[in-house]
Amino acid sequence: MIDFQIIFLTVILLAVFFAGLAVSAGLGLISHVATLRERGFFHWLFPIIIGAMALSVLLSRRSLSNVDMLFAGGQDLGTGMAAVWLGRLSSVLGLAICFERLSRFIFVPSSREGVAWPIFWAFLAFVSGNVLINGALGTEPGFSHRNLYPVLAILTALIVARTDSGRSIRWARNSLLWLFIASACVVPLMPDMVFQKGYAGISLPGFKARYWGLATHANSLGPLAAVFLLLIWNNPFKSRSVNAVSWLLGLASLMLSQSKTAFALALVCMGIMLAYRVRPWFSNAWQSGGNRAGVAAIIFGAMLLISILGYQFMFADWTRPIERFLATRAGSDVLTLTGRNVIWAATLREWQANIWFGYGPTLWDDAYRFKTGLLHAFHAHNQFVHSLGSGGIVGLVTVVFYSFVLMVYALRAAGATRGLSLALLLFIGVRSLTEVPFLMNGFGGPDFFTHLLLVMVCAGLAATRAVTSHAYSPLSMPRHSAPSPTPVGAR
Repeated sequence: MIDFQIIFLTVILLAVFFAGLAVSAGLGLISHVATLRERGFFHWLFPIIIGAMALSVLLSRRSLSNVDMLFAGGQDLGTGMAAVWLGRLSSVLGLAICFERLSRFIFVPSSREGVAWPIFWAFLAFVSGNVLINGALGTEPGFSHRNLYPVLAILTALIVARTDSGRSIRWARNSLLWLFIASACVVPLMPDMVFQKGYAGISLPGFKARYWGLATHANSLGPLAAVFLLLIWNNPFKSRSVNAVSWLLGLASLMLSQSKTAFALALVCMGIMLAYRVRPWFSNAWQSGGNRAGVAAIIFGAMLLISILGYQFMFADWTRPIERFLATRAGSDVLTLTGRNVIWAATLREWQANIWFGYGPTLWDDAYRFKTGLLHAFHAHNQFVHSLGSGGIVGLVTVVFYSFVLMVYALRAAGATRGLSLALLLFIGVRSLTEVPFLMNGFGGPDFFTHLLLVMVCAGLAATRAVTSHAYSPLSMPRHSAPSPTPVGAR
């Protein structure tokens, strides 16, 4: 008589064995090819992150006709077999790319030159406090292999930033362009997949729909659109027509996503980048003496405009419009921070149960969400509250330290990158108030994408001490206009 259990077990073991061989062969192939290309393939990580997200949404056949059911688990969020294997494939490719560069870093001494070591050690401290220590000493000790992926990616970014920062930033820009093109193509074919109809929040006048595109949420698409606009302004394409299409797609995606935070941040970040662009003109005009009257007129006009707006703000009667707004559903969302007060209270209770080490890295995972009944909360919606709840005081101190080191490097690089580093830092910093941009949970999400981008910008410039605040930089100049020789990371 045939024992089907033995046959089944044998098939499983053979499948695992051959899968291991395939992964090993893939790692070896990538390592071999990378030895032929001195700089490796780290820049591929950006399109892998974006492509995996977009394909996962397509494979899920998502319908936004009932968003509540979507987050309550009533619809398939891309957990089908095809989407699962897509996620595994993207993880294997990302890990292979990182392991190849990390192995080279270990065995090739020359690859250790120019690493931004303060960011390196600050990031390791952050990982220790928010992944390792709380994973061992938290209320619910635990560790997921998904915590490892972003750690390896950031460490690899710090290692390769000296030689690969410029190219990686261009590939990040290009991958976002393809995301918005693909999202636009889906609109006439499957509108329910990319448009949420009947949106009841604060919306554009007369437009009660919200554009999600091929992102996981409209609040993911909006920040990606804002970052894309910053990148194409800082590193425009050669073709004017491509630039025009890029600006059109980026602005349309930002506006239609109806992400108010992303829109406001885009304006402020562009203001910072504009200030770094006009600063040399003001400085030269004032020092030369020829245009001092024009400079004075611009400054006086700006001061007058600010004074008028300030007067209107201070003496206008804001009581009635505010009362009318708070009586609406959108106003209620503002008062309760769209339910974040409940999420924060639950997170702080976990911190109080273990003040030093918190709950552990599994805070707000699927099991915790179902236990608390807060199915829509995938994290604490505040970086510092989340670190306090998951890692306790140790987690909070290490994330503050890491943020401070990034701020120092972003300020140093602001002049040479014409404000891009500072704009990205501000973008992440403000999102830290309502999101968790430093969440270590796999290769995915707009916040990890922006986090990785910021590290590349700061670490890439820090590796070249010769670059000054007035020098040309590979991070701030179009590819065809970069001088030769160029600083580290040149195109």
